[in-house]
Amino acid sequence: MRGDWQLREVSICVKHGHPLVPLWERSLPTERFDTGARLAEILEDLVEGKFEQSRVSPSAYDLWLDQRLENGADQTWLSNHSIHAATIFCRLLGAELLRLPIYTSVEDRSRAAQEIGFNVASQGEEAILEAFEKLTAHACAANDLANKAFGALFRGLSRAYRHDEAFDDFRRILWNHVIANWPVEPGQEILGFTLAERNLHSLKSVMDETGLGIKLLDQLLIEAGAYDPKDKRPASRKTFDAKKYAGFLSGLSNLVGPIEMRTAMGATRAQFKSLSEGGFLLPATDIPTIKSPWRLQDGIRLVDELNSLACNTTANKNQWESLQHACLRKKLDINSIIIAIKDGNLRIARFEGADGYRSFCVSKVEVDDFAPDKTKDDVGAPFPIEVISTASAFGRSVGMRENEALVRLVRDGHTPASHKTVSKTGLERFYVTASDISAFHTKFVTQKTLSEDHGIFWRTIITRLQKGGVAPFSWKDEEYGHLYLRNDAEAFFQKHGLTQ
Repeated sequence: MRGDWQLREVSICVKHGHPLVPLWERSLPTERFDTGARLAEILEDLVEGKFEQSRVSPSAYDLWLDQRLENGADQTWLSNHSIHAATIFCRLLGAELLRLPIYTSVEDRSRAAQEIGFNVASQGEEAILEAFEKLTAHACAANDLANKAFGALFRGLSRAYRHDEAFDDFRRILWNHVIANWPVEPGQEILGFTLAERNLHSLKSVMDETGLGIKLLDQLLIEAGAYDPKDKRPASRKTFDAKKYAGFLSGLSNLVGPIEMRTAMGATRAQFKSLSEGGFLLPATDIPTIKSPWRLQDGIRLVDELNSLACNTTANKNQWESLQHACLRKKLDINSIIIAIKDGNLRIARFEGADGYRSFCVSKVEVDDFAPDKTKDDVGAPFPIEVISTASAFGRSVGMRENEALVRLVRDGHTPASHKTVSKTGLERFYVTASDISAFHTKFVTQKTLSEDHGIFWRTIITRLQKGGVAPFSWKDEEYGHLYLRNDAEAFFQKHGLTQ
């Protein structure tokens, strides 16, 4: 009897094509290994051929293992892994793949598991990940976690072989796949690994963290582009990039309506309206049915910033006036006043006995000096009357929210911004007019403007453009997000059409 036949993962004699069969069973090792006595017991059965079974053709797995055992030859990806770890991984992986519908008619499932697992693992990490994807897709129920999706393979790598270094590579591959497909919490140990920070969120995990209703969250996350509105996965499996949407998620638990925001800021209705229309307080969502669209911290942050700039307190209302009154008296918008304060061109103070935004005031004399002519267009002077918005606010309105993308586009000379202020520290701020906005739309489209124009979810549009080879606009090493030249996008859709 060949010694390599004693390896658990060997199932046939390659030379004769005969399946290996157990000759005897004894619980006591002294009896089990008493070969002479045991062979004498089965001699008659051996002579009569009672152990004979139907011949089988050796699989690629059988031939590979036979060569590894005989001379160590291995031309597959498994060559750098021990026989022990490689054969067990192949069997466990194959056994899980056999749960897929395409293998329901397989009879000899033990040998099939070895063969199927080897056919995948021998090709390397990419093929293994493709197999993992199939098992993940098969485990599609709401409560199907990674341990359910990968069954005995998961249990083996996390328990029986948890501390066996020979399995480290296989464990790493499975771990990387798990954190790319399930919303694993930071600090949660899986397969011996833990995450320092969350990699994925799901609709359910966000609901658990924020306490918001699942229907509201679903609307907000779809609008933010976290996943497609046609995504039919259950809430626990509807995942998205937690790091990419960290900023968006941070404010969800503190969404408030206009009354709550005004109260927290200490602002009047007119003051809040001017700040909102000026782009200093943008709602977190444009969904009309959501009555609490503002992030509370946005309003508090603005008040805190202005508080840090306030030079003193005053009771003299003859020489000082509220920001709102200064705007009305000089026919300015709130943008010009606040930016002038931030740039150091206007001092800000607080009225005694008041707090919050309504307490802020500016010197009437300084405002008069600052704004002698509302149409003057010098650096540090009031904006021309045709100015509509800050470049940053306009950028956010067309979906360019990340890393001041539109400001960088302006600074690089690709789209105009007719007005600019420069603070005493040299900080530039750009403002756009109606003609600037028109020029932008004539040259460019974004994922949001395309979605609004065609009435189709923006990810569907971006996917079509990517598959069609239409690349986002870039310049040198600068990238501006999902920004495309209008001519390129329109030419593609005219040629190929655009459907859901």
